[in-house]
Amino acid sequence: MNYLEYQPAAPLAPWIRCFWRLTDSLHPSNNSTDPKPNPQPEIVVPDGCCEIIINAGDPFKKHIDNTWTKQPRILIAGQLTNCLTIRPTGVIDLLGIRFRPAGFAALSKNTSVSDFRNQQVSLNSLSTRLQTELHDAFHNSLPKSRAPQNLLARIQCVLLRHIQPSPRETHTQRAVLAINQTRGQIRLAHLATRLRISQRQLERRFRSDVGLTPIAYTRIIRFQNLLNAIPSNVPPNWSTLAITHGYFDQAHMICDFRKFSGLSPNAYLRTHHPMSDCLTTSTVSDFSNTT
Repeated sequence: MNYLEYQPAAPLAPWIRCFWRLTDSLHPSNNSTDPKPNPQPEIVVPDGCCEIIINAGDPFKKHIDNTWTKQPRILIAGQLTNCLTIRPTGVIDLLGIRFRPAGFAALSKNTSVSDFRNQQVSLNSLSTRLQTELHDAFHNSLPKSRAPQNLLARIQCVLLRHIQPSPRETHTQRAVLAINQTRGQIRLAHLATRLRISQRQLERRFRSDVGLTPIAYTRIIRFQNLLNAIPSNVPPNWSTLAITHGYFDQAHMICDFRKFSGLSPNAYLRTHHPMSDCLTTSTVSDFSNTT
């Protein structure tokens, strides 16, 4: 699995954290006699960001209500509050636009970001025009012009035409920054006082601009920082990790771990999840000093 990230152009940086490309293939090479491997389900954990994902490979399927459902080719991946299970069906070729936590609001002026919570829906549900323009920017070109910089330049031109910032987002961005800098260890009352607004105003604006309540986002950031701190070469001391990351005790940490990953901490470590590993490491390293 090959994962690469690209920084956005300066005019888009306030709203977009990065662009990413993920490629792989479940098909054997032409010279191989090995059978095609069976695609394995992949756990995706919440990371506090919305994304637009363009799939130029074979379809992905998501597991919901005990059935596997094919995902749209160009989709909005809304904020997650629980883990999502997906499965590739063949060649993986994805281009992701990862928004900053409050960044997607600049594209959804007439729609609350919370409307997309736990949803993976066609971009048409937000804007048919935006979907068409992104599709054309990606597909209607010679293969040689899909070099990363050329491709990203076209995608960014499309986004610049659609993003409409609002002064309303300022309080939300400051709240996100405070939560990120404290690694999810800040109380809502303290945060509201720091921003000089009421808790009710903070919750309403945060839910509309980020798609989550401040408390839910705080829990996700705390969980993401915990994941990043798990050692890879020695057995984790879960009790120490729990206290260090602001949990009351190990039981409290396990409760959040099960909610966001669907597994106990030890079971999660035994599970193969390369896609989440790529996205989680990147996301956490960027969360500590940005909005």
